[in-house]
Amino acid sequence: MNIPKNWVATTLSEINIRESSGIEPARFPDEIFELYSVPSFDSNEPEIVKGSEIGSSKQIVDEGDVLVCKINPRINRVWIVGNRTKHKKIASSEWIVVNTGGKIDSNYLRYEFSAPFFRQLLESEVSGVGGSLTRARPKLVEHYKFPLAPLSEQKRIVAKLDSLFGHLDQLKARLENIPVLLKQFRQAVLTQAVNGKLTEEWREEKSFSETGIQLLQRIEKEIKEENKTKLPRGYRGHEYLIEYDQFVLPDEWSLAVVDKIGVVQIGGTPSRSQLSYWNGNIKWVSSGEVDNSRIKDTTESITKTGLESSSVKVLPKGTVLVAMIGEGKTRGQSSILEIEAGTNQNVAAIVTNK
Repeated sequence: MNIPKNWVATTLSEINIRESSGIEPARFPDEIFELYSVPSFDSNEPEIVKGSEIGSSKQIVDEGDVLVCKINPRINRVWIVGNRTKHKKIASSEWIVVNTGGKIDSNYLRYEFSAPFFRQLLESEVSGVGGSLTRARPKLVEHYKFPLAPLSEQKRIVAKLDSLFGHLDQLKARLENIPVLLKQFRQAVLTQAVNGKLTEEWREEKSFSETGIQLLQRIEKEIKEENKTKLPRGYRGHEYLIEYDQFVLPDEWSLAVVDKIGVVQIGGTPSRSQLSYWNGNIKWVSSGEVDNSRIKDTTESITKTGLESSSVKVLPKGTVLVAMIGEGKTRGQSSILEIEAGTNQNVAAIVTNK
């Protein structure tokens, strides 16, 4: 072990002066305990619970004791017994308890036992068949070597790590806010785009041969002349009126409704029980795949038989898809098809006329 000259390599067996002491809390049904259980580790708060609610024997621990979790050691769980209450402190038998009588900084040990080299040692000689059933073996753990710095340097190391990790925690909190900020930014940009603000300077430098209302009139004329599709029920032509007062549009723009520029189609799902309907050459989009992206491939596909036996429609490239049903993160999201594909019944496809 490569360590500074004034450091030393030691083991738990050399520094741990703790004498094991157990208790059966159920024998003291009305007494309240400060319980350091494995499940409560993630909250960093011990359970405050009556003895009558604790069904198994526990270890008696003291403030400053370092707890190293032996169950499933790939999960890094090292805890220091605090002093949240004046109640007797107890811990699960799944903890290896270390008490140095104050001779070694508890937080220094917490960082040592959380370090990668020590985690690898804990995972190297476990009992159990795997996963959550594995356990580090205390009789072996007490002989694992780790570096021990002089006490003054321990305190310096702890202070530096506390400061660095404090900054990391702040950075983590900021990073966790990024998705929300990105969503807000996306919505703001989209709003600017649909009200003309995003292209305001560009528009001032351009002259337009066709306005928005003229574009709508041309689309309607082409639909009728080319007979590409039947006009949808309720189609009102370019003279329709819409109450829309969120913002004022530029002079060259026009309000429109979806049935003015295209047709909305709903897909379907071939019977799952018919294996001959699936794993064919026709791409098939589920609502979960509509995620504000450009869809270039799908996770599932159907056969021609599956297509003909269902309400699935093969949609052209460039079709806009909108997820109508799904979890909160799915409903309302949109995508653009970059392939020909069908969709399920939870997706609305906007097939434009051009």
